[in-house]
Amino acid sequence: MPDTNGVPMAVLTEPSVLTLLRARERATIVRVTIGVVLVVAVGLLGLLGGAEPISLDTVHKVLTGQDARPDGYILTSVRAPRVLLGITLGWALGLGGSIVQQMLRNPLASHKRKKPLTTFKTSKNSGT
Repeated sequence: MPDTNGVPMAVLTEPSVLTLLRARERATIVRVTIGVVLVVAVGLLGLLGGAEPISLDTVHKVLTGQDARPDGYILTSVRAPRVLLGITLGWALGLGGSIVQQMLRNPLASHKRKKPLTTFKTSKNSGT
């Protein structure tokens, strides 16, 4: 029997519920795909840019194992570790922040919040 996460199967078989679930799955897939594409693009820009710009062709040669000295040394020992460290630390900080928000159940950071975070009163009193 398929996993229904506690929802009765009769409810899940209604066309509107199935359509809603499929739309959510598609939206999640689209968001994840966009995120991955952005991370790869920013990582590639991190490999290309620097004090000595390196061409995309040289990056391709280094990644495929062809000889591209001295730029290959710069890419493999300086820029690639820096980009991978940045991506890893960004992921870890995002995950840590998400876990803390879930543990503290912070209503200000909730995606279910309907009111704006600041009102005229609070922004007036905070000096903004």
